[in-house]
Amino acid sequence: MIQDGSNYIKYLHYFHLLGRLLQLFPDLIQEVVLKNAPSLHHMINGMMYPSDDVRSAVAYIFLQIYSSSSIEKAGIFPVIDSVVAKGILSILKSGLTKDVTKIGLALLKVFISGESKRILLLFENSNEDVNFVTVLKKVIISVEPVFQVCAVQCLCHILSESSLAENYIHMLIAGSIPELLFEVINGNNELLIETIICCILMFTRYPLFFEKCHILYGITSVFDISTKLINNKNWKLLCLAFDLLISLTSSEQYSVASSAQSSLFDQALKLIEKSYKVRNLQVLLVVNKFFNRILRILREHYQDLYGAEELFSCPVIESTEESISSLSKINFQEVIQTCILALDEIFVPYCLLLNTNSSVGKISFFHFINVLYAIYEDPFDNPILLNFAKKLVKAKVFNHIWNVKTDGALSTKIGFEESKERCNQCLVVLLKYLLEKHDDFDAYMNCVKNGLNELNCSLEDCSSVLSQKCELQNHINSFKLHSVQVTFLCLCYVCYLNNALMVNSKILIPHLIYYATCNSEIVISSAVTAKHLIFLLAACMFENHKCQIGLTEASTIMWDALSKITFFNEIYTHHEVLLWWCFRNPLFNPFSSFVFQRWLEFSLNMKKASILYSTFKILLDLLSTNAAAQETFIRQFESNSEISFHFLRNSYDSEVYKTLDPTIIEKLEFFILALAQHIQNCIIQLLIMENHAEKKTEGNFLSHALECVLWCFGRVYKINPQINIKFVFHVTNFCCNSNFENKTTLLCCLKFLQFVSKKNENDSKAWFVMTGNPKFFPFLQKCLTMHNEFEIEALHLLVITVIHQIDSRLKSSSSMKISLIYILKWLNNPNTKLVCFELLNKILDMEFNGTFLRIKSIKPNIISTEESLNRSDLRLLVFHAQNSLVLGNPTIEKVAFMSYMKLLNYISKVDSALENHIMLQPWSRILLESKLDNILVSWKLFEKWFSYKTENITLIGVMQQFTNRVLTCSEDLNQSDHNVMKLCSGVYKKYISKETKNALDKIIQISENSCITQDVQESNVISEIENLVTNYISKNSCSPATKD
Repeated sequence: MIQDGSNYIKYLHYFHLLGRLLQLFPDLIQEVVLKNAPSLHHMINGMMYPSDDVRSAVAYIFLQIYSSSSIEKAGIFPVIDSVVAKGILSILKSGLTKDVTKIGLALLKVFISGESKRILLLFENSNEDVNFVTVLKKVIISVEPVFQVCAVQCLCHILSESSLAENYIHMLIAGSIPELLFEVINGNNELLIETIICCILMFTRYPLFFEKCHILYGITSVFDISTKLINNKNWKLLCLAFDLLISLTSSEQYSVASSAQSSLFDQALKLIEKSYKVRNLQVLLVVNKFFNRILRILREHYQDLYGAEELFSCPVIESTEESISSLSKINFQEVIQTCILALDEIFVPYCLLLNTNSSVGKISFFHFINVLYAIYEDPFDNPILLNFAKKLVKAKVFNHIWNVKTDGALSTKIGFEESKERCNQCLVVLLKYLLEKHDDFDAYMNCVKNGLNELNCSLEDCSSVLSQKCELQNHINSFKLHSVQVTFLCLCYVCYLNNALMVNSKILIPHLIYYATCNSEIVISSAVTAKHLIFLLAACMFENHKCQIGLTEASTIMWDALSKITFFNEIYTHHEVLLWWCFRNPLFNPFSSFVFQRWLEFSLNMKKASILYSTFKILLDLLSTNAAAQETFIRQFESNSEISFHFLRNSYDSEVYKTLDPTIIEKLEFFILALAQHIQNCIIQLLIMENHAEKKTEGNFLSHALECVLWCFGRVYKINPQINIKFVFHVTNFCCNSNFENKTTLLCCLKFLQFVSKKNENDSKAWFVMTGNPKFFPFLQKCLTMHNEFEIEALHLLVITVIHQIDSRLKSSSSMKISLIYILKWLNNPNTKLVCFELLNKILDMEFNGTFLRIKSIKPNIISTEESLNRSDLRLLVFHAQNSLVLGNPTIEKVAFMSYMKLLNYISKVDSALENHIMLQPWSRILLESKLDNILVSWKLFEKWFSYKTENITLIGVMQQFTNRVLTCSEDLNQSDHNVMKLCSGVYKKYISKETKNALDKIIQISENSCITQDVQESNVISEIENLVTNYISKNSCSPATKD
């Protein structure tokens, strides 16, 4: 029908029919092709006809032909392949509908899959108008995922033909196909993502890909899509993405660009961090490989980079390999630290999840061992690495490493031949981090290395090495046995110390008992071995109370052996178990005192709240239940007073103490009381030497001890502790004889004397002991003239002493005089104002006539020999009291108000002229105005003025405001306390309006009525009670007569 191909539209329905027939009856294809070859030649050109319907129909026919397996032997294809290649390119370039594009891609797929030479035809028939690479790019960036997947699959097929791919790989790369794939990979179609990853993996087979492509941009895209795959939980595809990342990171571009500060490194860490949370061993396996790869690249990169920098920056100085290596170590440490900061919380859950009994788990963990070795093979002191290593031990990493090490089947696999050696290396570098350094540390670690090489059985079987007698003679087997035993103890010690049982304690205990019993002399000769053995014995006893018999015997042997050594610091382990073990033994031992002191020092230096909380809880529980611990604490107080006292104060102020059981608190209070009594005796002995033997004490024990005694008595005030009067006497004597050199101790003495005076209010013995010392008042006088803490503390002591003397009406053979200048100075000092008002308030109770303390005038009367206060002195006191009241300081408000009112009452008795002057002074208005906000509290102050015989013209407005305030708070007025009648009858009544007076009269009347009503009610109650009593008496008096 078609001869010239000029009118394809006319025969379009025939094309559709032919395509459908060839689809339904594939056997017709060979006959149609062989008998109608000329027509097929003309029909091919229909794929380049400017109509999508024609193109689609013709392409569909050839799709059926190329899909048929029976036509392969026909000789027609070499002739038409070139034309079909042009037609495919034309369809994919110019096709406007989805159908024609879909059929064109299907035809492309079967076209290139039939014979590899056809791929070359697609590139050979490319020109400026129609280019195969451009056509692929158009389809790849289309919005249809099906078309994209098909195009990428065609690319994969092209790249799989390795014999021909090198001929056109440069065209694909020059056309930026890999970069386009990296761009398209950030989609949501997982089939497309998988196809693209596979395609890029095929690109990575060719060196030209790493030379010409922008790898860094592509890695960023893969990071992003991997994060998305984690969220979608597509583990299979995530593993494929990590395979691609491992291939991409092998490029030189990544090696140069990846540093601890680069965004690529940060992205890699974040991805690894998220991936380690995935509960899938296949994912963990590939993540380990990727992370191990990054660490190795970074190490190599830094070594090369800093080596070149050293040579470049210092051309005159020869750079040795050692100096270059030290630089690379420093910078690699920064990289490792960054890794740990990002992955600290990830490795531990990974280890807890991992099951190393499975082959996949062991293979996965071997890669993890390589990672650990890469991190720890060049040790450097860093708290982040140390904490990370401890977390790994808690996650039973040592057990996992041991399972990998002892797996003989794993060591026979390719790539895992040196698994045992690498496991030993990893254990050694971790132990170096976890063990404390000492003088023979290098020799000890060599012994551990030898022991690890000899230990090749399971952990349960390894424990049996402890049940062998070690003679340590000049025999090779003895040295091997010794190294094996030392190594196994070391491993168990590190695991137990971090709350990870490497071997079940029930299995370990019998062997441990034998070792401690038979090798005690050898153990004591080595501080490290003794340290490990003692801790393991303590840990086993702490956890296995049922197995006490053998453990107790072994423990007793080691406890006795401790008395022969002095290097306590080298065998000490800071752990609750060792503390418990020391005080489980009833006999006192210097080692237990050493352990207790170390715990006290630890509590003083620890800043982390959670650890400090647990430390306080452990020590307080021990002190409340263990008599040996209490005795040890009291014994070591003299040599460790500062730390001991700080511990007591901090622990009792902590949240731990608030949560303790009341019975425990009661026990602790009795312990504190015993401690206070002990400290009193120690201080008395020291003060006797100070006061009589003139021997000065060294250090700050006296100040710490006095402060601790004060604190102790303050804590146990409910028990009513008895303070030794001898103690008070010697402290007073120490103060009186002091030359003020030891200021800290002297201040503590002043505070103690204050405390004694307060706590023994009903017992005046302490007061008489203090005041009976003839040097006491001169000492106090000297302290009061010093402008520092002595002045403040001495003033407090003076006030307490005066209050006690006046309230108890005590008489003293000595007395003291203070100039008013000091009183005024203290009233102006914020630190002494309150206590000075307390002193003034008590002196005013005696109206300045006390025999114990007298206030001297600033300018004594020349005529009179008396030094009592004059009018000017009283006026100054009034002014200072007024000033303090106006300032309105709430801490001194009450006592200042009391002192001021007493002072006014005193002046009204002794000097009416001065009283008149004060009552009429104009600045009284400022004082009264400041108290208008709360007239009920300051009622006596206002009453002083409105009941005075003479009016102060400046107070008229204030009194009017006061009267209005009275009306607003009339409900709270109590006539017995607030005399409103004086206000209505006072000198300011003429300034009160008539309405206000009426309102005030009503208040007075209501108050009087309530009083009358209350009196009537009281009289009625009394009469009722009298009647009841009379009736009761009359009944009782009549009852005997009734019986008769």
